[in-house]
Amino acid sequence: MTELAAFIATETALATSGDLLPTSRPTSSIFDTQSVLDAPRSVTVLTPEMLKRFDIQDFDDLGKIGSGTQQTNYYGVPGSPILRGAIGGVYFDGLQRAYQRNEMPLSFGAFESLDVVKGPAPSHFGAGQAGGYTNLIPKTPYFDRRRTVLTTEIGTDDHYRAQIDTGAPFLLGDRPAAYRVSLTAQLGGTPYDRVNNDFVSLYGSIKVQLASDLTLFTGAEAFRFKSNENAGWNRPTQQLIDESRYVIGEPINIASSAWDGRANRDAIYTNTALVVPAAIVDAAAASDRMTPAQRDAMLNLSDPADRAIAYAGFSAADLATIDQTSSGYQYTPAYFAAGGTVFTTPISAGTVLASDEDFADADNLLYFAKLVQQRASGATLTGQFLLDYIHTNKISTYGYAVSTDQLVLEAKITHQQSLDWLDSKLTLGASARHTHATLLQDFFDEPFSRRDITRPAVSANSVIPVGSQTDPNGVNFWSPTSQGGANAESRLWQTSLFGYLESHPTDTLTTYLSVLATHAPYRTTYPDGVDRIAADDPARDPVSDEKNYTSFSFSPVWAVTPQTRLYATFQYGTSLDPIDGGAIVGKGNFAENQLEEIGVKMSLTEDTLFASLSAYQWEQTAFSVRDNAAQELEGRGVEFELTYAPSDTFALIASVGHQRINRLTPLGFRSIPLTEEQWALYGGQLTNNFSGVSAAPGYGPYSRPDSNPNLEYPGAPQNQAKLHAQFALPAGFDLGVFLIWSDAYWHNFDRTMRLPATTAIDARLSYTTDHWDIALHGTNLTDADVFYGAEPVFSANTLLTKAPGPGAKLVFTRRF
Repeated sequence: MTELAAFIATETALATSGDLLPTSRPTSSIFDTQSVLDAPRSVTVLTPEMLKRFDIQDFDDLGKIGSGTQQTNYYGVPGSPILRGAIGGVYFDGLQRAYQRNEMPLSFGAFESLDVVKGPAPSHFGAGQAGGYTNLIPKTPYFDRRRTVLTTEIGTDDHYRAQIDTGAPFLLGDRPAAYRVSLTAQLGGTPYDRVNNDFVSLYGSIKVQLASDLTLFTGAEAFRFKSNENAGWNRPTQQLIDESRYVIGEPINIASSAWDGRANRDAIYTNTALVVPAAIVDAAAASDRMTPAQRDAMLNLSDPADRAIAYAGFSAADLATIDQTSSGYQYTPAYFAAGGTVFTTPISAGTVLASDEDFADADNLLYFAKLVQQRASGATLTGQFLLDYIHTNKISTYGYAVSTDQLVLEAKITHQQSLDWLDSKLTLGASARHTHATLLQDFFDEPFSRRDITRPAVSANSVIPVGSQTDPNGVNFWSPTSQGGANAESRLWQTSLFGYLESHPTDTLTTYLSVLATHAPYRTTYPDGVDRIAADDPARDPVSDEKNYTSFSFSPVWAVTPQTRLYATFQYGTSLDPIDGGAIVGKGNFAENQLEEIGVKMSLTEDTLFASLSAYQWEQTAFSVRDNAAQELEGRGVEFELTYAPSDTFALIASVGHQRINRLTPLGFRSIPLTEEQWALYGGQLTNNFSGVSAAPGYGPYSRPDSNPNLEYPGAPQNQAKLHAQFALPAGFDLGVFLIWSDAYWHNFDRTMRLPATTAIDARLSYTTDHWDIALHGTNLTDADVFYGAEPVFSANTLLTKAPGPGAKLVFTRRF
């Protein structure tokens, strides 16, 4: 009975641990179970209490807390964290999950806390991402008693969410066991027009002590996501940032009966200039905003002669299927030469590039198992297994589609043994991982800016057939690019031996040495289903090769006092940087990384104050799906985090961060910036550096703009400070105030667009009793002009996202 009582007490403490202080629960997200004070890396610990107070429900929300975490818009689907300006990886109890950029948002229904570790994972974790990683701590069953928590949410913009989380102990024969089940469902309207966020997650787990020395923890989650992208504003300019002034108009109509009423995709480059409604132009002429000569320099599409000029590039067969535009004025170079200006209209943050026909649907199945044996010798033997399957299907009517299938299987075994004679602890292990990934994409064209998003309805003229849809000949649109440019099917096997050694050379010095060696054969081929590449094309020939790599890290930690640690980390290793959908196409997907980091951590005033300061620099190669090659990056920065909770009535959480990233490799294929005048003339096409549009004076060449010769990375604030103050009020009330200050920063490599410095203010007012609580969350209470950075190579010059105005959410929680 003593053995069972000890086991139940230990498991109960594990399931219910964690408050606002990072030291309130141990972490095993770097090396063995240890306090965050001793962990030789910059870590932000998010306990269940922190997740609740900060309302963190997806990776975008990580930007609310900690240094080195950013909130960016990668088409509105936060599938991976952004850490220190780079994509981070995701681990589930120490095993790496399937890779994705923005195929689907990762479900938060299967875990109750997480650690955010900045910088590439230590070597024994395998080849992760260079930005850092989050280690998700799975929801653990309750061994002390039945616990049930019911949570409901209702918010502005038709947001509804409910979760029931329950668990209880039971006996499996005569052995103690417990289960946990969590069901989460959301009907998530958003502040953005025609953009939803609907999902359902079902998680279940069981933990059982099979024998006095053997414990099994296993569980699964099924997650279904039904939504669409939030691409943001198209036609980005500095005027759009500063004045919310949007360039209006759409190109001449090319919606064709031969193309099922959608735009004739083969004709989108024939005449790309925008057309302004006649009433707007005529009113401008009547009010002296423009001269008669300027109006005459535009093409008047109600005039058959001008209309014939506009449609001069079309064949007779195409014209027979098109209802030609017969009203409005089309921009011409002559109009601007005569002093004409661009017509604009005010736009709200919620008016974005989206359609009711768009979707970004995904299904995810996760299964895990962990078997731990405490051996009589004092050693610990751990076996783990992970299955992660993702299927996604995405169509955006502005001209993009993707379909992915990814299956990851990994088995891992570790043996940990104390070496008393060396005052050390040695962990050795092996893992076998298999990834089968299939990617289909439509990269032929993405004319983001063809659509005037301020129009009340989406015009058929701006709906581009994509992906599995077909042209008049029944041929689909999956891109006929070389393998890796848009399409790939790959099988990757990674067989690894790894180990790490924790040593104590002196009473105050601890060192961690981590090594890994991996044999990684792979086979990659062109996937089935692409109609536009011939069956006998050599690009369809499979390629088999292998990559052998090693990784190494070393970290000394010096206990200056019992409450203060100095640490350093040096790591040289390999990150796996797949293309979308987790596929690889060659050795370029194996990215080299190097990290140097130093820091100090303190836990003071009887463990009521925790502070950390770190400085780092890193180098990595990153794979570009557009260039089909690895690119070189380097970054450096300083991070400070502080938590002070002297009593139950007051807490302060703060962070300050500075980061700077440079790209060492010249820019390849990418989107390019346009002025308002250029959007008026070229808005109907994809703006890329091969489009023939000349760079504005002082901004060329496109591979290394004169305005940014060092290729400093845009898209995320280089300087940011975050502050959260929590106050206990009388009668059970609690008030939290959140401030995030972001310095002004560049939106694109060309430095034609700069986002303003902002201070966003959120707040949380809650009331708590023994069995229930209610919380009111308010966001962006001062309606600050907050913008989210975009993926800088391709998205920055085509899309711009403004954060919504004030919003509110009411959360009711009942505990049984």
